[in-house]
Amino acid sequence: MILENGSKILNNWRKLMIKISIYTGILILLIIVSCNKNPQENSLELLPTNTPSSAHKPYFKINNCRFDLEIAKTVEERSIGLMNRNKLSKTSAMIFIFEKEEYLNFWMKDTFIALDILFLSSEFEILDIQSMQPQKINSKKLLPIYTSTKPAKYAIELNTGLLKKCQIEINETISITSLE
Repeated sequence: MILENGSKILNNWRKLMIKISIYTGILILLIIVSCNKNPQENSLELLPTNTPSSAHKPYFKINNCRFDLEIAKTVEERSIGLMNRNKLSKTSAMIFIFEKEEYLNFWMKDTFIALDILFLSSEFEILDIQSMQPQKINSKKLLPIYTSTKPAKYAIELNTGLLKKCQIEINETISITSLE
């Protein structure tokens, strides 16, 4: 009799554990699926401007799109730029700061990401836009040089395709936070 009741208890306990495992699996699956849905997928606004993590981070805004900025202002920082990177967040960009307005030259040496570049005046007006393709050093081929069509003080590199998505065009002025 004791073995029979013990067997029933053990059998019921196994059924309960199987149900708990199934429900746990379903719950984990629902969590994974819901995490993959991004309600702001069509938006390039990563963080509201008043959050502590973005309060002091430089960024620029144009046409309801916002990009966090990495700053390259020294000769060494500008020469490295986005070299040797395999990706750049869709909400990030790099700004190159020069001492004065002049014709700016860029190349894609050891850059593995397709980029668009905005050349800007000292007032942050977009003077020129160009698309740049990834390049690896090849001794048989010279790398293309991307030169601004007008003297510029700033250049911003961002992922190719975002200019179209954000409807960014020449002669527009971007809103930019302090670059200090």
